[in-house]
Amino acid sequence: MSKTPKLPDIVKPYFKTSLFNYRSVPEKLLSDHNLKKGTWGLLCVEKGEVRYFLAEQKKPLSLLTEGDCQVIESQVLHYIRPSKDAEFYIEFYK
Repeated sequence: MSKTPKLPDIVKPYFKTSLFNYRSVPEKLLSDHNLKKGTWGLLCVEKGEVRYFLAEQKKPLSLLTEGDCQVIESQVLHYIRPSKDAEFYIEFYK
């Protein structure tokens, strides 16, 4: 397993999604996708569980539970799998 990524010191938040759940999660987040060059994300779980995968992996890189956050690196292909009771948001940084 790789070292947990950290947000670069120079990035600042610019957008935060609404709270997603199992039913409202955008379809795009459930399949391989990435963030544009220079854009980073922070996936934060408020309830339930969210599994965070790097592209083409069968085992999650992280299992996030209430209060956990996962840095999403710029240009890295990834996808998620929320539990049926999950509530989470993503904050974007540049």
